[in-house]
Amino acid sequence: MKKAILAGLFGALALTSACSFTTPHFANPGDISQATKEGRGTCGIVLGLFRFGDCSINTVARNAGINEVMVVDSVEANYIFYIKSETIVHGK
Repeated sequence: MKKAILAGLFGALALTSACSFTTPHFANPGDISQATKEGRGTCGIVLGLFRFGDCSINTVARNAGINEVMVVDSVEANYIFYIKSETIVHGK
């Protein structure tokens, strides 16, 4: 019985654990402190087949009202059957 409980706990932990990383991308050289607006967009991929959401730089900037993109950050979390991506756009 203990082995079954431990196997279940290990399986639940494995399904909820993630590897996450952030990658900065500088889009427009200049004074980054002038970036007064921030926009975020999230998208995901399930089983490597089904994509949903829109995290493109153009869409995120347009939704946030950013006309001049200064910095773009990409954050990605990898789960076993799911990948979550977030794009963060800074600009004015």
